[in-house]
Amino acid sequence: MSSVVFAQSNNEYHDTYIKKATDGSVYGNSKNKNGSDNKLYPNRNRMYVSSDVKGDVYGGYATKGNANNNSATIYDGTTINGDVYGGYATKGNANNNSVTIYDGTTINGNVYGGYATKGNANNNGELLASIAFIRQGSELIADEGISAAVTSLDSISNMSDIVPFVAFVGGKSKYDTGLHIDISGVSLVVGGAKGFELEDHKITAGAFIEHGDGKYKSLNTIAFDDIKDVKANAIAQYTGGGLLGRVDFSNNFYAEVSGRAGSAKSNFHSDDIKFLNKPASYNCDGMYLGTHIGSGYIYEINNKLGLDVSGKYFFTHQRSKDVELPTKEIIKFADTSSHRIRLGAKLTYEATEVFKPYVGGAFEYEFAGKVDATLAGFDINAPALKGGSGMGEFGVTVNVDKFLIDFGGRCHAGVRTGIDGMLKVKRAI
Repeated sequence: MSSVVFAQSNNEYHDTYIKKATDGSVYGNSKNKNGSDNKLYPNRNRMYVSSDVKGDVYGGYATKGNANNNSATIYDGTTINGDVYGGYATKGNANNNSVTIYDGTTINGNVYGGYATKGNANNNGELLASIAFIRQGSELIADEGISAAVTSLDSISNMSDIVPFVAFVGGKSKYDTGLHIDISGVSLVVGGAKGFELEDHKITAGAFIEHGDGKYKSLNTIAFDDIKDVKANAIAQYTGGGLLGRVDFSNNFYAEVSGRAGSAKSNFHSDDIKFLNKPASYNCDGMYLGTHIGSGYIYEINNKLGLDVSGKYFFTHQRSKDVELPTKEIIKFADTSSHRIRLGAKLTYEATEVFKPYVGGAFEYEFAGKVDATLAGFDINAPALKGGSGMGEFGVTVNVDKFLIDFGGRCHAGVRTGIDGMLKVKRAI
């Protein structure tokens, strides 16, 4: 296949004009895999086509390296038998490229603003932050929600009563996943619990509704030719409900479970990524579901000091929908799942009937948490939450009249870093 290049430089951009019919493909200034051409570069090119082309049209083309900040303009009355690419990179990145097509133009192939077969993209960090925020809500249920329900029942004499409970957590976490993601937000659980007795075992069952509001910022530090950092931000939100249960056996062992489902939505915005010279922005929503199972043993060191040793498994799944960009290209997000295990211990000291401080620690490992996506049929490099993190916690429970107030904090290190503040309030009816 033949190729034709007509190029001239205006210091800021390399302009390419196609003014006569061409049998093959046409390229803006290009860069071959050996990087041997010193005068032609695959960035900051403008391709203008005003005659028929039987092959493909490339605003910028790179077989090794990046193809960024290019454009292709197809004028009216022109027929293109192949595909049109604003920028094309086989091993690098293709960012901030655009295609402009005038009325009366015939394109027999596909149109791509930017195409990278093995490049990186910042767009799928949005869904990664969303599922990270939702899975933090599962921690609120497993750690604070069930605890709030159990201690509320402990505060009453008649276990047949329905007891309300409220658990709240707010904080900021960082995830180093290839993308650097900062998530800050608050999550709230409100529910009711009821107790049962079976022989010498105590059963707690409850229902709850949950809601979370947060925001995130991401930073992709992979250097592009013209952009050193790609920053983005978004607002995330989820609302749902579920059921929880726990069995406390007479031998100090216990088992617990929860299930939850709801709707999550978020948006994405980046001034560093542009489509048709406009900042990248889109919305993404979908259903989520999750569950956790756990068991543990409470070792009574003495009449005031107790050690709770536990293991828990968390599963979170988020469905996703396709997103249409201003270039009419479609980002297809795959459904995302998170599988985590956590092993931990918590030491509680009953200083008085009113005041109970505690301290604890845990290690967790994420086995999945990968966000797969495709753009125009090719894979986008996928970040993931996979890896281990350590957690330390501290706090105090205060018993005031019929109110049980628990407040404390957590710190994280590893794939996830940051601090959280927690508040639980329980009151018997």
